[in-house]
Amino acid sequence: MPQSARCLAVLFVTVVAANAAATEVVYCPLDPAQADLPPLAPTESCLPAWNVPADDCSCDCGWYGLVEALGLGRNNRTSRVAVIRVTDEGTALPGTVLRTTGDATFGFQPGVRALVGWRQDECRAYELSYFGIFNWHASTTVSGNNDLAIPGDLGLASLDFFAADQMTLRYQSRLHSAEANLIESAGSVSSLLAGFRYLTLNEDFNLRSTDLDTGTSNYAIHTTNNLFGGQAGARATQRLDRFGWDATAKAGIFGNAASQVQSVSDFPPGFFLRDRSFGSVGQVAFVGDINLSGYYYLNDLWSLRAGYNLLWIQGVALAPEQLDFTDTATSGTVIHAHGALFAHGINVGVAASW
Repeated sequence: MPQSARCLAVLFVTVVAANAAATEVVYCPLDPAQADLPPLAPTESCLPAWNVPADDCSCDCGWYGLVEALGLGRNNRTSRVAVIRVTDEGTALPGTVLRTTGDATFGFQPGVRALVGWRQDECRAYELSYFGIFNWHASTTVSGNNDLAIPGDLGLASLDFFAADQMTLRYQSRLHSAEANLIESAGSVSSLLAGFRYLTLNEDFNLRSTDLDTGTSNYAIHTTNNLFGGQAGARATQRLDRFGWDATAKAGIFGNAASQVQSVSDFPPGFFLRDRSFGSVGQVAFVGDINLSGYYYLNDLWSLRAGYNLLWIQGVALAPEQLDFTDTATSGTVIHAHGALFAHGINVGVAASW
């Protein structure tokens, strides 16, 4: 688990342990787990927000947090031609396109999300949160009979990638997000948020070719995207007896420091047609996400939480889009960072407020 995730997890556990014997939980609309509770007695240290004048933000309402498992799937909208069928070993005339990079499809993969928040008063709160998906992976394989190749001059210059017998495309992706937000109450069931977010998207794409006459070689690509930027959004919260729900939407414009490195090996073993070619660029990116979750309240402290998530990232370098089938001195040095990623899936976990 990344260092940021471990820090948030330690903070959350420490706060829970330190407050396990705390006094009765007080109401604050900024906490999704405490919306619409009945008004507290006037002797409590924190009056219900809706009975407090708009300019009265003096009471300290405490802490809240959640830990939950994620199951997210993502799309693969790349469409680069990766494998073709050639007529024979003596000519480069292409026949049918057998595989594109989009033929490798992702399934749902597990991840984790953690959030801890501190309510400064009835009007505002501060949140730190992290989520990560550690190993999206997809693959597809095509077999032939001395008639598979990669397109372009790179295929013609190789032995293992021309007139091959089997080719496999493997695509892996990892996503991590950490953010800090200020939450401001904006009504009886709503609040606004603004803050800073950092995301990293790392990907690997490998095209592995086997020629029974010469051997096995790899066209390997690694991309890194580091996104930094501000975001704004809104949250709505409602509770009915033991049940409740909240919806949060956020979006922002980010700067993306994107880079890629690639290499192409060939026969004989240890020989490289392309040995670690690099490319990098600064790119404007967009990130937006929506979460809708329902709660079941076990008691004043704990609740169960489940929901659905949508995530859209635009302006990133996706590994398959860096394929370069030319064969020149500058091949593999250009980076394409206009790709998009859409992910969706469920969250299940526990929330607490104290």
